[in-house]
Formats: sequence, structure tokens, C-alpha cells
Amino acid sequence: MPLESPATPASRKRAVALAALALACATGAAAAATVDYRFGGVQYRGDFGSDRDVRLEQYPFEISFNRPASRLTLTLAYERIGRTGNVTLAADGPVVLGAGGPGRPPFQTSTAGESASGRGDLLIRDELFISRAGKGKRPALAWVVDLKLPTADEKQGLGTGKRDWGFGLSYMQPLSACFQIMGQALYRFMGDPEGIDFRNGLRASAGIALVARRTTWRALVENVPPVLDRVPFYDAAGVPIGIQEVTERRYARLDLTVRSQTGGTTRLGVTRGITQGAEDVGFLLEFSTGGR
Repeated sequence: MPLESPATPASRKRAVALAALALACATGAAAAATVDYRFGGVQYRGDFGSDRDVRLEQYPFEISFNRPASRLTLTLAYERIGRTGNVTLAADGPVVLGAGGPGRPPFQTSTAGESASGRGDLLIRDELFISRAGKGKRPALAWVVDLKLPTADEKQGLGTGKRDWGFGLSYMQPLSACFQIMGQALYRFMGDPEGIDFRNGLRASAGIALVARRTTWRALVENVPPVLDRVPFYDAAGVPIGIQEVTERRYARLDLTVRSQTGGTTRLGVTRGITQGAEDVGFLLEFSTGGR
């Protein structure tokens, strides 16, 4: 028997301590970097391949420390899940854990199917610039590393309760003064909650951007692999009665960024799910003191 489960107070204290350490390190980094702040809201709606519609909401607050060779971003969100149990939130967005019915994963202790809200996970992301876009159509290329600290309450169904991290590459190629292509690939190493073996996987996206003096339009398609190949379907009493395969979460996104004269930006976006494992529709609104 393990000495400590993902839901113990000791593990929760460690996560909070790690979050405090990350914030302290970021405070030290701020002395040698310019700082941007972002806040806004993201909403997902859909059944995610189950028999029930779910609404998930996130209200993230971000701090970015910008240096010539890197950008460090800390993101902490307040989140709400309309029906817990079958879907939760992780670093790459919604995660499918059940195929339908009032069931819940082993790490959730609250009643399945109820709404829950509270603090989300802390995501620390560092972009290390290999090259910056410039004259002669030079591309922007960066290594990307991130770490998710489990500060969300997995007992309420708001997260997975485990650390995970990702490593990848981000690319943007200007083809003209107003047209760009872009792509990103990031391999995610998932922490395994007690009683569940999550899959690691490669998240990939590709898209285009149209850039004007004050506005940028972006269109992209992103594919996020499932953390479980198969998930249970539950009866009315919450007992597993069947198994269903999980598809990847693939969606298309269109967003508009508007830059103000003072340097801040406002971003509006909408997503549309392409596969059964994706949301039917999603909405984004973000305000930033810097660029995006």
C-alpha cells in the first residue's frame, strides 16, 4: 500500500510549496526583464464523446517575464466544471475520463455529475529563443518547456492531482510583410493518478496568420491525443457497465488580436471541434498589457 495518495494533505502542501517557490523565482527574474500581464476567460461546451453535455470554464491570470533570449510565463486559473466525473481539465485543456453516466475517476471523492469550481493548476512555461523573426524572412524558432503543478482540487474533479511536463518546439515563418505560417509540437509526459495509467502523447498544431498594423488574424488546427485509450460508461448508480474508445481532441480555432496605441492587446477567439473527443464549440476573450 502506498504511503501517500494523490489526495493526501501532504501532497497538497508540496504542490502549494512548489507553486510558492516558482512565484518567488519569478519575482527575482522580474528585476531583469520586462513584464506583461494577461487575464481573460475560456469556455468549452460539448459532450466530448459522451451522452452528456458539459461546460468547462477557465479564467486564467498570466505573468510573462520577457528577456532577449527567453520568455517565462506563469499561469494560474480559476475554473468551473458544470458536470464533473467524465471530463476534467489539464495543461492541454479538457481531458476525457468517462464515456457517460454519473461516474467518476478513483481520485475524485465528490459526487459525480455535480458542478465544482475553484483554483486550477499552476502552469510554468519557458520559451528559449533559438532565433527571432527579422529581416530576410528569418523565422522565429524556440524550444518550449513547461511544468504543471497540481494546485487544482482533484477530489472535486477539477484536475488530475499529478504533476506533468512537456517539451517541444515552436516555429513561425514570415512569408511576407503580412502573411505567416506557424506550427508547434510538444510532447507531454503525464503524471499517473492512483489507479489510472495515463498515456504520454504529442500535441501538434499548424496554422496561418494575417498581420496588419493593428490587427492579427490567426487560423489553426490542433490535435491533442487522449490520456486514456478507453474509458468506462456508467449506469444510473455510477457502476461501470461498458467501455468506449476515446478519440483525440482535434479542433479548429480562429482568433483576432487587436493592438491598442498604448501597446496592449485584446484577443477574441472561437474553436470548433472536429472529432468526438473535442468540444462542440469554445470561446476565448483575453486582455494583455503586451503583445501576443
